[in-house]
Amino acid sequence: LAIVPMVMIALSAALLAAAAWRPEATDRALRLGGAAGFLALVGFTASLFLLHWMFSEEPVSFVIVALIGLVGAVAALWTLGADDRAVRVGAYVLFAIEVVLVYFITVGGLIGTAAFFLSAGVVLALAAFIILRLERRMAARRSEGGA
Repeated sequence: LAIVPMVMIALSAALLAAAAWRPEATDRALRLGGAAGFLALVGFTASLFLLHWMFSEEPVSFVIVALIGLVGAVAALWTLGADDRAVRVGAYVLFAIEVVLVYFITVGGLIGTAAFFLSAGVVLALAAFIILRLERRMAARRSEGGA
């Protein structure tokens, strides 16, 4: 039953990779007007949330799906974030929704909330540092391409 969303995630990831590394060929083949990366992210997100719904009662499976979602958001940002604003915004939104979803499903009491916010603060500080470096790298790439 879970095989369909898993296949969709794999196909969406493949389309995202194709849109990142072979954009002209992908656009010629699919004729999506340059929206292949964004549509791949939409397919990835829809399949991911279907898996979340299917595995919301199984903690280990839920955490694995959440990690796949977070890695997918970062991968989309890394591969196409510099060139495609829709992918960049979509990846940030997916990341934020994923963190909030994990919080609401996994945290139970006051101690759990405190631990979650402490660990989330550390993770977000690290993510902000990494994103700042990525943004600088993307800006440098854009300025090298424009010069």
